[in-house]
Amino acid sequence: MIPRNRGSDARATLDRWEAGREELVDQQRRSATYRDFATEGELWRNFKLMEVYDQLAQFICNRYPFDNEVRKNGPSNSITQVPVGPRQDEVVLTVDVLDGARPCPPLSV
Repeated sequence: MIPRNRGSDARATLDRWEAGREELVDQQRRSATYRDFATEGELWRNFKLMEVYDQLAQFICNRYPFDNEVRKNGPSNSITQVPVGPRQDEVVLTVDVLDGARPCPPLSV
């Protein structure tokens, strides 16, 4: 049975995490080493990059085989508003499918 106060427990947990995040950001902003990486712009850029990684994972996991013409509800092969670097314009990232099994060329090490 699910307890009735589950919502309040979740809210309390989220509040604790948010307070911990705020404390960590404050510590970084006081640090000479990390100060430049803890600006609102940098934190927002990092958040947007996490979204890009998530969309790439969705493309790889939910669009197999990659060259399937029938599947129309899979993720797009283009991701818009991809951050590149500080003070640089965002770009569109497009994944070119080589064949049904490979969304990109193999990496050489």
